[in-house]
Amino acid sequence: MPVCVAMTILYFKQVTLFGMDGPLETKEEHVMAFHDCDGKQDDLNWTRGEILASFHSRYDDIKELEWFAKEVGRTYSAVAGYLRVYLAFKSWNRFQLPGLKWTHYYVSLPLDEPDRTEVLKLAAKGNGDGKPWKVSELRRHIRREVVKIEAVPPGKYRVI
Repeated sequence: MPVCVAMTILYFKQVTLFGMDGPLETKEEHVMAFHDCDGKQDDLNWTRGEILASFHSRYDDIKELEWFAKEVGRTYSAVAGYLRVYLAFKSWNRFQLPGLKWTHYYVSLPLDEPDRTEVLKLAAKGNGDGKPWKVSELRRHIRREVVKIEAVPPGKYRVI
């Protein structure tokens, strides 16, 4: 039975997934739920983060998170990214900024508040054409306006 049928609800530190009989308990159930999200990418990245938050609350050890990453076929860095985005924005109503993808939130993670909120609002607003910024436009804005990295002259290279 697919786990990621509709949406998830986080309450009382338990993940209840539509289509399941109850909360995720074992390591294997967490791995199966994570795999069931493959193919429904963007919105389900939030679900992956929620699954990882549940896993992390039960198995609060870096070795366990490394185990999880191996079991789901992701790098530790990718799994930690899902978890970091979810934990950073779990109190937000992510639908209040329409048009933004999970990656917009991920790109804004290194920023402190209130810069993070401001750049996400700007990205959702877009350039006045009714369309939100692409992720590449958000990255460019962060580099030039928030972090103040000047454009690299042609023929020069800079590692950021």
